[in-house]
Amino acid sequence: MSRAIPNLSSADDGQLARPPRPDKESIRETLRSCDNCRRRKARCDGPQRSDRVCTRCSKASIECAYSDNGTRRAVISKSYVEDLEARVAEAETFLRERIPEAVLMQELGAMIMSDSPNVRVDASHSSQEDMVNPITLLTSTERWNYFFGPSSIDPLIRTAADSKDFTSGTDNTATRLIKRPEFWRVPEHELPIPESTFRPQLPPPATLASLVHRFFEVFNLYFPVLHRGLFEKQLLDGQAERDGKFAALVLLVCAIGEAHMDGTSPAYLFPDGQTPGGRFFEQVEPFLRVPTSAVPQLAEVHIFLLAAWYLGLTPSYSATWIHFGTSVQLALQAGAHLRAAYSSQPNLIDELWKRTFWVFYIFDRISSSLKGRPCSIAEDSFDLDLPLDVDDDAWDLSDSENNYPLLASPELHHSSVHGFFMWRIRIYLILGVTLRTLYSSNRSRALMGFVGVDWEQRVIAKLDGFLRDWKVTLPNH
Repeated sequence: MSRAIPNLSSADDGQLARPPRPDKESIRETLRSCDNCRRRKARCDGPQRSDRVCTRCSKASIECAYSDNGTRRAVISKSYVEDLEARVAEAETFLRERIPEAVLMQELGAMIMSDSPNVRVDASHSSQEDMVNPITLLTSTERWNYFFGPSSIDPLIRTAADSKDFTSGTDNTATRLIKRPEFWRVPEHELPIPESTFRPQLPPPATLASLVHRFFEVFNLYFPVLHRGLFEKQLLDGQAERDGKFAALVLLVCAIGEAHMDGTSPAYLFPDGQTPGGRFFEQVEPFLRVPTSAVPQLAEVHIFLLAAWYLGLTPSYSATWIHFGTSVQLALQAGAHLRAAYSSQPNLIDELWKRTFWVFYIFDRISSSLKGRPCSIAEDSFDLDLPLDVDDDAWDLSDSENNYPLLASPELHHSSVHGFFMWRIRIYLILGVTLRTLYSSNRSRALMGFVGVDWEQRVIAKLDGFLRDWKVTLPNH
């Protein structure tokens, strides 16, 4: 083989003269693979052989042709490449914000085993915290004291109205309150029943006590939305005769208690031809038309929640979602889903709001998993702490002015019956993660970074670790 000898005659500057470069087109033509190897994307040694027949075609006894000249690649401009790079960077940023798989599973694990389940608090929460305190809403009647999130237009309208008053030097408050009757008048058939005229037909005292006991035994023990001591205290004080909402709540407690009665119950609890609990539920229906308070009250939230549960026990279970959705929206309207809304000093009213919202979460996960439908309450939409692990006798029921604060006795602050409810919340948090990952849509999985051949195995392994941690941390009782 001949060697290229450098031309020394032009090396006056001390450098060797380079041989002339071959034509690019001739290199492309010379080194191009045959048609068969190009289709198979295999290495071709045809251009290096004298007969230009590659080894692969020779062994296969097929023609080694070079008829396909191929399509010359288009010249890509620099601006097009830069645009693609910018779009890729933007997509990567978007996916990182949606949390990649490893970070997501790590945060979900911390969420499940923490007393503050939602640990992903961003700047948007700080703006929510400053907007309203839902617990103060319970005694307020001003429209502006509803909870509004950072994306709501309502605070913007309020600011604009206040700015108009400031710049004009006039007070237009009275003008704002003007309501044209053709748009604001509620038809009589939609009006709630006046609480002052509501006269509930409660069962005899012995039957009432039996139904209340059954309610707290079969429902409230697992979903502690009511405090038994406070409920029975208010019942004995005759609050059902003065407070229409509390009377409706008592009727729903009786309806659920009667619906859960077993066959050994007295016959008068199951009148012939009537659904168990129906005689109590039908009295509450006027309270289920529209919310009666300017600002959602805890009793009102409980009315819609317990009505949804009772309907789930009857042939009218399809109407459950109507009242359940109303109760959830009332709680969100009060801002009960935000940690900053609650007092730094534990009290029973705060605790009942938290328990109620977590019952919403559990009901939502149960229904979504059974029916295979999307969840209504997303984990990233609230940052609520878990309920306190204390028994019902740890609250001072004599101090109503401070919303029944926590007693100072240390012997009352121990792992309680309600600890079961806390660990039940954690297991449903794991169920929520399962629904969010394994059973989500293809688009959601791609946005969360669950891609690849073995993504399901990785997620299942993580979920298995969550379940093991949950089991290990279960209290002995």
